[in-house]
Amino acid sequence: MFGLPWHIVLPTLLGSILVGILSSFVGIFVVRMKLSSLGFAMSHAAFAGAALGLLLPFLDPLWMALVFSLIAAFALGPLADVSRLETDTILGVLFPVSMALGLIFVHQAPGGAAGGALTLLWGSVLGITMQQVWSLAAVGLALVVLMLGWGKGFFALLLDRKLAQASGLPTRWYFYTVLAMTAVVVSISLRITGGLLIYALTV
Repeated sequence: MFGLPWHIVLPTLLGSILVGILSSFVGIFVVRMKLSSLGFAMSHAAFAGAALGLLLPFLDPLWMALVFSLIAAFALGPLADVSRLETDTILGVLFPVSMALGLIFVHQAPGGAAGGALTLLWGSVLGITMQQVWSLAAVGLALVVLMLGWGKGFFALLLDRKLAQASGLPTRWYFYTVLAMTAVVVSISLRITGGLLIYALTV
């Protein structure tokens, strides 16, 4: 593969395949539930978290990306319920806020760290390590377990949320779980695909 050594080629291939599978999986929910802006908003929330992690050396960028994505996910659900607005409207508010925070963190970061933060927008597929591959595989396994245990509820949510709620299913819990697993997939894929491509992959 372009003369690259095998220790670079193998993680690149495995990581790319896993990211494609995971993003396609959450994309089913994102598209079917009309949350097309979710991947975009989550990716920029993850970008803001990773930029903060690069600004503060005692914080890990990957974990901060995950934390910020989960904060955005768990803020989105209650805000949509309380305000009774469409989810895409709430996402339209969260997106510029998270992007502004990310740019502020990048501006405050040292020169080298700022460059690393900006690469999160584009990703680096050749920079995948086996540790990241195992992290992606662990997330994929967790999603498989989730679907095996509660797949029927998620399927009912995809078909009709109001009908599922009328049937007695805890639709709010399922909806929040969809937001959370989208946040996890986006944040863990950010360093590989970048904040721009992950949106395209999920939709």
